Amino acid sequence: MKKSIIAVLIGAIIMFVYQALSWMMLPIHKNSMKYTPEQDSILQSMQGLEEGFYRLPNVPPGTSMSEAQETMKARVGQPWALVVYHESMSMAMGKQMAVGFILDLLAVWFFVWIVRKMQKQTLGSITTMALVVGIIIILVTHLMDWNWWTTPMHYVSGQIIDALLMWLLTGLWLGWYLSRKPKTAAV
Repeated sequence: MKKSIIAVLIGAIIMFVYQALSWMMLPIHKNSMKYTPEQDSILQSMQGLEEGFYRLPNVPPGTSMSEAQETMKARVGQPWALVVYHESMSMAMGKQMAVGFILDLLAVWFFVWIVRKMQKQTLGSITTMALVVGIIIILVTHLMDWNWWTTPMHYVSGQIIDALLMWLLTGLWLGWYLSRKPKTAAV
């Protein structure tokens, strides 16, 4: 049990530190977010909106399916956008960092729980399993967003790199640590 706790804690720290470096210091996300000189006028036009995730264009709640289809059909070929709107910007990141670490902790805990069920726990098998988890995450989240919402590849590519590197590094740690045999006492 103690070995699993240490594995999870250090694994979560590896993930958390990688994520921080990826967004703050490494060039992985340098081009993830685009700039427009029109940002002030766009934000001004959005003032008064409720915080939320918007698809533009969209139809009002209660619109019938046939009306919605007609409205969307009329907009084919015109611009559209997905917008996450917040009423005020904050630079305080304490809560997000705490929640981020807790989520990393849970992800590694579930992964270690699965690894402990494996028959063969070697550096190679655990690292491979971690990469498989990263690939599954890429397929069902980042590439699904790219497919359904046409999330631009300049954003998605950073997410893909993060998932692969984060799980590779965590997998290498867990593979090394969990596959070690306990030291026997000298006689």
